[in-house]
Amino acid sequence: MYIGDSMNNQKILFIYYNNEIKYLTNSNMDHKEWFLSLGGKDELYENLVRGFILDGKIVFFKGQDFRYDNEVMDVAKKNGLKMRKDLNNNSLVICCGILPGFPGQKWEPIMVLNDNELVDENKNTNISTKKSMPENNVNIGTILELKNDYTNEKYLKMGTILTSITLIFCILAKVILINTKHLDTSNFLEILLICIQIGSLLGTLYGYVKKKEYTKHLAIFASISVILSFDLLDIIIGIIYFVFSVDANYIKNILDKVNKLGKKITKKR
Repeated sequence: MYIGDSMNNQKILFIYYNNEIKYLTNSNMDHKEWFLSLGGKDELYENLVRGFILDGKIVFFKGQDFRYDNEVMDVAKKNGLKMRKDLNNNSLVICCGILPGFPGQKWEPIMVLNDNELVDENKNTNISTKKSMPENNVNIGTILELKNDYTNEKYLKMGTILTSITLIFCILAKVILINTKHLDTSNFLEILLICIQIGSLLGTLYGYVKKKEYTKHLAIFASISVILSFDLLDIIIGIIYFVFSVDANYIKNILDKVNKLGKKITKKR
């Protein structure tokens, strides 16, 4: 994820939540409002490692007094290089803690980490993977890596719309199957599957609207449950929704190509 091109001089907030760095841009929310919107618990906020990127610095801290401790330093060392890559800016200075100043004064970080203190987690992971895995093995975790940014307002809007469309088509498909007598309403397992499909899609829709952390996992579960109906329409709907839930860029690229093809056909006519 590269967001550095849109940084300019605006402050970007970040938190370390569920073992990963999450970013927030172009929002009026503060750290706490954002954390709670993601499903975080109020009592955990005081010890949440968080920070911001501004004026060429990535600053990590925790607590109301913007302090740093061993945990803050550890998170900074392990994520500093990755954040530079995410932000497309290798010159960003990695800092810990803030020394509060008087109102109107510029608050400065307490500690600056040297580059030799930063840990290249990807490099270490790649080395250990090559040693422990045969060359022909397939890393399933990589294939199913969920690449969507669930803090991005544009993606959340797309997810809400597509989930609503999927839910409507799923219900229509069931109505058609019942009317054509291809669905046995007396079969308990089939009715249970329908309830699971509709329930999981409604839960995913709620998750997108409320920005819940579980949304990405429930979306995958919902798409698989739709595919398991094993009728052609549901399988197509489920596959499209599954691909979108893994990486929305696939669907976006397909729509872009269809749009270009449509324009070419229109011009020829």
